[in-house]
Amino acid sequence: MDKKEIQWNRITQAVRKRHPDYVVQPDSDQPPDWIRFRIENELGLNLTQVHPHYRVDEITDWSDARLQETLEALLGSFGKRAGA
Repeated sequence: MDKKEIQWNRITQAVRKRHPDYVVQPDSDQPPDWIRFRIENELGLNLTQVHPHYRVDEITDWSDARLQETLEALLGSFGKRAGA
């Protein structure tokens, strides 16, 4: 498994951990050392306020907590869990 695939799996798992019904959609037109994506709900509505664009090595250096914080910030109010 290459670095991009490993980081892609981390992003997907982090989103599903807190939001099991959300789907992470990749932007496949990115160079091999970049990741860009959007997060959609179960109806296909884009929930990501911006479409993040990160270097794979940048995400590799993040702790799981930092990754989760970044994803929640991208989701903004859509990412709030019920009762949270």
